[in-house]
Amino acid sequence: MEETTQKKEPRPFDRSEFYELQELHRIVIIEKFKKEQVKNNTAIIPDGKKLVKQLEALCNLYEGIKQRWIADKLIQMGYDKDEKVKIDMETGVVTRDK
Repeated sequence: MEETTQKKEPRPFDRSEFYELQELHRIVIIEKFKKEQVKNNTAIIPDGKKLVKQLEALCNLYEGIKQRWIADKLIQMGYDKDEKVKIDMETGVVTRDK
């Protein structure tokens, strides 16, 4: 007799996880906004070009942190490691890419 293991349906974000995700997302957006403002005004900011490079590095760091958090959280929620999903940042609804 063959045994089939039924895969459990992944759970949704709980409220605190979703709030944390939104906060991480806001941080990334704010930092990108700051970088763009400096980038567009390097002539009036002392060492503006150098500052833009630093802000770009920080943006990449924050984006990486957000992406790692999402990947880890999705695994905890029951999604496969390599599964492609979309997350609605307003509702927290996760849908599988097809």
